[in-house]
Amino acid sequence: MRIGLLITLGLSWLLVGGTCLPVIDNTQREPVQGRVLGITIMQPNEDATVRGGDSVSIEWAAANLSGEAATITIVAESRRDLSVTTLVDAEELSGIGDSDVITWDTIGFDGPYAIIGRIDTASDSVSDTSRGLVTIDAPPAFTFTAPTDNVIFRPDTDGRLTIAWVGSDGEATARIGLDPDTDHVNGNEIYIHEVELPLTPTAGSLRWNGTTEGGVDVALGTYNLFASANDGVNEVVFVDAPGQITLAD
Repeated sequence: MRIGLLITLGLSWLLVGGTCLPVIDNTQREPVQGRVLGITIMQPNEDATVRGGDSVSIEWAAANLSGEAATITIVAESRRDLSVTTLVDAEELSGIGDSDVITWDTIGFDGPYAIIGRIDTASDSVSDTSRGLVTIDAPPAFTFTAPTDNVIFRPDTDGRLTIAWVGSDGEATARIGLDPDTDHVNGNEIYIHEVELPLTPTAGSLRWNGTTEGGVDVALGTYNLFASANDGVNEVVFVDAPGQITLAD
């Protein structure tokens, strides 16, 4: 942990109620009642959106003029459900003041978060909330639930084939397609359906009749069923179904 000397001195001066520094001051100075502790979250200081899994820098500074031992706790609080994730857990404050920069690995997080810092002694506690919210845009989630194995589909006689999935994001579009190979970006993909993914995991299904999005009959053959989900922030997510679809007469 690095010592933020200038920051600590500034916080200490505020804690004792100083305004401007006199040339000579021989008066007895005492901490203002209730202000012997102080903590400030300096970063993030403005709202920002990051991709899920990106690292977020959090900077804090704290001062302790209480004479008691103090600890620092930093948490990320979800603004969706107020759940709390501890990033710094009751770490001992060095001396009367300190500062640090920590890195938050956002893998597995989604939505807007406030960063809250707290300084605690045996008899007192003071907290501060970041000026900026960190909104983590997690990649879209998508899973095929049907078909669960290889299937032979004869549109002329079978009518329609059920393709089902569960997906979520809130800002992503998923395109469902067929591909004769496993490289879903080489241009020979055939897209058959498009769906907006809701915020929470939701089941969806398609009764497919053997045509493309534009209503053209798909050529006979064996295809890998896949989906591409794009939220405009993260890299496109590609998901393969458990089985292949063979179109036959």
